Amino acid sequence: MSIVGNLRLRYVFGLSAIAILVTTSFFTMQHLISKQRDFSQLINLAGHQAGLTNRIAYFASLMAATDDETEFNQARSQVGLTIHKMQAAHKALREGDSETRIPKVTNEALETIYEDPMMGLDSALQRFLERAQNVYETDLESLSIGSIDYIYLVNYGPHVLDPLLDAAVDEYERIGRAAIVKIERFEGIVWLAALAALLLEAFLFSDPWKNRCARPLTPCRPP
Repeated sequence: MSIVGNLRLRYVFGLSAIAILVTTSFFTMQHLISKQRDFSQLINLAGHQAGLTNRIAYFASLMAATDDETEFNQARSQVGLTIHKMQAAHKALREGDSETRIPKVTNEALETIYEDPMMGLDSALQRFLERAQNVYETDLESLSIGSIDYIYLVNYGPHVLDPLLDAAVDEYERIGRAAIVKIERFEGIVWLAALAALLLEAFLFSDPWKNRCARPLTPCRPP
């Protein structure tokens, strides 16, 4: 094979290697970024749970404080809607949800937060929602600020749930930060690989002329 043909072959090989590297890194980064975007939705959903807890307590207070049937029914409707949102959000956090692109994420720390037999978030949230459902099903004449379910929702439930919900959010954020570190490391590896490919291409491109110039009486220029 002539020097020109050999040079062309090496040049095409070098460009192909770089093209494959860049294409692979592009699709890999897109996949990682997509997963991180979904994980951000999970963290937002987990952080929203505390707000839903306080929302139930707030509208339960309106139910107990009013004598107007219209206001009572409006507050009651908000309690029922928020109960449904909390149940759906908790299920998505624990099991994942493909429709809303919420990934299923768990580790030993999260399992402890959710499943601790004494103060686990699963059981605490279930008790809170059961009390909320009882308030929701109570009519205007029967509901009072002295009822056990109402007192639990307003004075006890949020104070028990908020620290557990915050612990879950903190752990999700810790997992998210660890994922970002992995992405940054991957970017560094891709950069080093691209640099190595460029150096290899430079070596392959210059090698035929180096060999040609080493021969006696051979001009050191392209034919």
